[in-house]
Amino acid sequence: MHIFRSKFANSIQDMFVFKEQLGYSRSTHEPSLRHFDRFCVECHPEAETLSEKLALSWLEKRPNENSGGLKKRANTIRQFGKYLNYVGVSAYVLPAGYIGGKSSFSPYILSDDELASFFAAADNIPVGKFSPCRHYVISVFFRLLYCCGLRPNECRLLKTEDVELQDGKITVRDTKKNRDRIVMMSNDMLALCIRYNDIVKGFYPNRTYFFPNSRGGAYASNSMIHMFLNCWRKTKESKESVREPRIYDLRHRFATAILMEWIDKEQDIQALLPQLSVYMGHVNLSATAYYIHLLPSNLTQSTSIDWKRFSDLIPEVKFETV
Repeated sequence: MHIFRSKFANSIQDMFVFKEQLGYSRSTHEPSLRHFDRFCVECHPEAETLSEKLALSWLEKRPNENSGGLKKRANTIRQFGKYLNYVGVSAYVLPAGYIGGKSSFSPYILSDDELASFFAAADNIPVGKFSPCRHYVISVFFRLLYCCGLRPNECRLLKTEDVELQDGKITVRDTKKNRDRIVMMSNDMLALCIRYNDIVKGFYPNRTYFFPNSRGGAYASNSMIHMFLNCWRKTKESKESVREPRIYDLRHRFATAILMEWIDKEQDIQALLPQLSVYMGHVNLSATAYYIHLLPSNLTQSTSIDWKRFSDLIPEVKFETV
């Protein structure tokens, strides 16, 4: 478990306990609070009060940080301030909507060629000097992320007990809405995971996480983002692209691929959309219907589908992490 070292360390740990008692996962705010703790140690070692100046200083936009990441950090520091006030500690509470509303950022939907090049690059990552399984993890992690439409945090926090290699069933526990769900692997993905597991258990026979880092624990979120970009930048397509995809875009690619396959087979999307919604762990059907916006316009103009039936489901064309 990570050790917090700033003067806010005890309050941060107490907030995690408080949130978990209410049924929330600590993984929601832990990555951002790790950064905040490290920021305080390095830049404000004597700070004991969450002041407006301290909060806004930490919220200064980082190089290459998108608006979604900034808003996530803003939400974390707001929740931390609210918690401190709740337990009687004076603290600044960032106003709701301080960073602004939903971003108009459009997901990057990788083409078939780009996807093939990306996985080829993932298969050719060299053996890590201090992590003997890193190249195996990268190859399988991103395939499982894409093939099962998982959120990055759901995939990296999978435990070995949650991946049943007898039948390909995955129990996803650390979800965005803290609701467990079952995801089934394809036969090809299952065969790959079985081979991967046979290799990795030779290095970590009693590991907790299905994708262990060099110490046997779970990889940090930033580490996976770094490895994703590293693989992408090794592809020939990256040299021609005007912008870079994000790790979350593999999930967007999964959903749009499913929808396009249904359209190609002239299947009833209205009937099948709720199944995709459950599979992806969406609470509201509108979150799944959002992906219709990402389909090519010639498909959404097809007269074989009653698109008007989705008018009340599909939100405006604005990006959010779904």
